[in-house]
Amino acid sequence: MTLSALEDLGYWCCDNIPVDLVPQLVQEHLSARPTTPLAIGLDVLAYLWSGKSADSLRKKIGTQNTHWLFLSCEVSVLLKRYQETRRPHPMRKVAGLDDLKKAIESNVQLLEDLLGVSDVELDSSLLSARQLRRVLEEKYGTESNARSLVIKILSFGFKHGAPRPLDLLFDVRFLRNPHYIPELKPKTGKTKEIQDFVFADESFRHVEDFFKVVQNLIPLYRNEGKSYLNIGIGCTGGKHRSVASAERLHAALKKTSGVDYVLDHRDIDL
Repeated sequence: MTLSALEDLGYWCCDNIPVDLVPQLVQEHLSARPTTPLAIGLDVLAYLWSGKSADSLRKKIGTQNTHWLFLSCEVSVLLKRYQETRRPHPMRKVAGLDDLKKAIESNVQLLEDLLGVSDVELDSSLLSARQLRRVLEEKYGTESNARSLVIKILSFGFKHGAPRPLDLLFDVRFLRNPHYIPELKPKTGKTKEIQDFVFADESFRHVEDFFKVVQNLIPLYRNEGKSYLNIGIGCTGGKHRSVASAERLHAALKKTSGVDYVLDHRDIDL
């Protein structure tokens, strides 16, 4: 979970490689990706490979330009997590400990001296996966590597089938339909003529109310840790009203910082 959160922040991540290979990995990384931060996850197995000493572990890895994060957790919580995931504890393999509680306690005791040489201890006992991700983002995220929310705005025609999956869907078939006006029928919602026609409809204010709801929801989705938000706007054929509305929503939202947008008109050419 921790490495996944750091990877989303732009870190190049590697999990639990032999400690003796870490210096070589660091040098190769600095040579190939000098501007990309590196995060390495090490557990009790790496500690045992290093010679069962916090000093020897830090000496093998090096201390220059490194930051040591120690993730701790209460034994009772770890016991519950292992029982829920049904994964065997690594101490079962290296020490023959079949009792899960004893394996976890042995793990904790072995790593106690690492706490003293770590830069930061993060107790995850009371943190959900979402809360842990948020703590890591606040501590290790910057404006340049902050994880952005990607919003896809999709226009479509109901007669061609509603797209799936969608997080939010808005039906604009209550608006006046340019399809029945001969000079407007060949045009699409990307043209000024269609947009002027659609936006002039008194009922379009309800569409703008929907836009305001979306804008208010964006920070809530981001705080929840959502990475993708799919918004569908549909009309009958997917060529006029939904396209114009999607273009208007995109223009309204694209000024929001920390959000990336994808605009797609699925049925505009049908």
